[in-house]
Amino acid sequence: MKCSDLRLAQKECPELKLLDVRDVSEFMANPWKETINISLGRLSYVWDQELKTDDSVVIVTPKRSAGFLAARKLKKAGFTSIFYLQEDCTACNSLQRASMN
Repeated sequence: MKCSDLRLAQKECPELKLLDVRDVSEFMANPWKETINISLGRLSYVWDQELKTDDSVVIVTPKRSAGFLAARKLKKAGFTSIFYLQEDCTACNSLQRASMN
């Protein structure tokens, strides 16, 4: 999925889940609004606390390899609607910074 498609997809599917698989320390230093943070190492163990297998999930991470690993883990868990965000959306404001206040 390209950055330009993200907002359109969110309008068409409001229950679309954005999954940030960065490490917690990276996430807290630079959080994004509307994302669920589950670090890649914990994903196999705690995904069911935030996600259901019938959810449509967009994986958000600056590391392409981490995105593919996360997709593989989710597919193994039974997810069928998985997307990977190919671009860094921070430049176009598709992903907004979360306020830590």
